[in-house]
Amino acid sequence: MPAWQPFGVLRRKEAGVVNTRVGDLRLVIAYIPEHDTIVAFDRMKAGEELQVDDVDVFGNTAKHGQLERVFLHNGVLRAVWAHYHPDTILHG
Repeated sequence: MPAWQPFGVLRRKEAGVVNTRVGDLRLVIAYIPEHDTIVAFDRMKAGEELQVDDVDVFGNTAKHGQLERVFLHNGVLRAVWAHYHPDTILHG
């Protein structure tokens, strides 16, 4: 079974970017290697759900301008992980 490793999953992705939904939120979650951190931004802009391919630590994208930051809590990351890996046993 997969382990709870959000950093590892994002590090292995080519762009380090995941477009997802958590409840009613449409998020882009990105691993920023320069800062060894994960950030999240709202993918809804002017009523449109965006597909984001690149984003920096400040939410800037080449195609969509700047996105609004969403501050993650441990439970949000776990919800995203569980969505993509439902067979995972979460610890902690």
